[in-house]
Amino acid sequence: MSKDRGQVIFFENGAVLWVTEIREIPGGFSGEVMNGGWYLVYQDGVVRAHDWRDPDGDPVTQEASTITHQVPVESGSGRDYNEVINWAKAKIQKGNLDV
Repeated sequence: MSKDRGQVIFFENGAVLWVTEIREIPGGFSGEVMNGGWYLVYQDGVVRAHDWRDPDGDPVTQEASTITHQVPVESGSGRDYNEVINWAKAKIQKGNLDV
């Protein structure tokens, strides 16, 4: 059984996040940000950054932004977050998405 490697999520504000441990919540999803060491809550079009030690606490920052692409991370796409994000960008540029 392979481990779920999450998704690389692209936002209209230019942010690109590799998110793992994604869980659906009302109006969106939450998960751990691999290229930032924080906890994401995306709900009703708002990105909220939480301290990873207190994911249920008040957000450290929040900003409205729309998701432009979600790329499921595949095995062999890289080991560190730069490799994985560059792999996802290449998939989008090639139009090679099944999402």
